[in-house]
Amino acid sequence: MNSWATSLVTGDGVPRNFHEAARWFRKAADQGLAMAQFNLGYLYAYGKGLPKDESAAIDWYTRAANQGLASAQYSLGWTYMNAKGENQSDTKAAHWFEKAAEQDHAKAQNNLAYMYAEGRGYAQDPAKAVQWYTRAAEQGYAEAQYNLGYMYEQGRGIAQDYTQAVDWYRKAAEQNEAAAQYSLGLMYEQGTGVPRNLTEANRWYQLAAKNGDPDAKAALRSMSTKAPASAKAAASPTKQTREKKKQ
Repeated sequence: MNSWATSLVTGDGVPRNFHEAARWFRKAADQGLAMAQFNLGYLYAYGKGLPKDESAAIDWYTRAANQGLASAQYSLGWTYMNAKGENQSDTKAAHWFEKAAEQDHAKAQNNLAYMYAEGRGYAQDPAKAVQWYTRAAEQGYAEAQYNLGYMYEQGRGIAQDYTQAVDWYRKAAEQNEAAAQYSLGLMYEQGTGVPRNLTEANRWYQLAAKNGDPDAKAALRSMSTKAPASAKAAASPTKQTREKKKQ
């Protein structure tokens, strides 16, 4: 039932039909299938085939999360973190991110690190943030690689190390992470952690600007007038993962 419903969502071999998918997900979810419960929660969360209902999404995500499904634990944490009104809870968000992070869910590890970095749901602990960013970054998750580079650059939770910052920015930049491309360009322009190289700075700014980074666009204008680029504020928060579509 869940596989058939998933095909109705993706349009894999059949016309997409969210209403019909919701009916089949519910049949499987009522039988206790964790993935179907998660998928039904997703449909409620985004109003696909069902009325948009944050509380219903939380209910079905919770049923799947309690069965140990990491993707549901992550989505439940994301929903609690970003909810409006009475459903919002940083404490519950952190709890579910940690559950998923312990199962090596890279997005959850990145968001758990963010919670520690910003003191949301936990006492602020930059060192723990670095630990979790590292675990996600080592799995190749670009946003965590950017965040880890930022922590090295600023010396937050770990000894300041510009070479490490450049290395992690580069890993993320090569995956088209716009903020990392901008930051790498800035390191080249300023000669921080790498020899100063305006050609490389321009190249990374161009890529970041193409990917929509507003700071990169400003840096390119600044370089064109031969004025020094401004560094991003040291207090700028690291990035949190935005929930991606689930099937």
